[in-house]
Amino acid sequence: MQHKNLWVWVEGNDDARLFKERIKPIFDQRYSRVRIRTYRHLNKKLMCKLISVANEENADYFLVADINSAPCPSAKKSEVRKVYSDLEDENIIVVIREIEGWYLAGLGNDSCRSLGIETFNNTDQIGKGKFKELMPTKYDSRVDYMSEILKHWNIRVALKKNSSFSYFAKKYNL
Repeated sequence: MQHKNLWVWVEGNDDARLFKERIKPIFDQRYSRVRIRTYRHLNKKLMCKLISVANEENADYFLVADINSAPCPSAKKSEVRKVYSDLEDENIIVVIREIEGWYLAGLGNDSCRSLGIETFNNTDQIGKGKFKELMPTKYDSRVDYMSEILKHWNIRVALKKNSSFSYFAKKYNL
């Protein structure tokens, strides 16, 4: 284990849930401390201060952003850097298309069937709308649905079904 900290900034609670439950345990084996924080509701000044703190403590860090309507990952990184100029491109992970695609990417065919949802070979185009459309009526809420998905989620399956997750996993040797 490195005697180093890792800061991870994610857009919102859904992203944080996936990272805390499935990604953080891997990073916990490599870092002294792993901090996962949402940034969507932080003001620009505070976020820039947190980036400075991470730099001062010589921590590793990255920010995760959905591609949304940006035409490509490079364009999304430019958008993010306009807001947070202290970030370097290599510290920005772009999720294609939205984090919901990463959730579904981790489900094998058997898991999809047991959850009562459609199977996918590729989740690069999954967004919030399609994700909601796929949610079986037996789930009381989106959070319950996502929590159930994470019980079945498999990183090896996700590597094969979502190009941006595969890029992220290879970059950070997951």
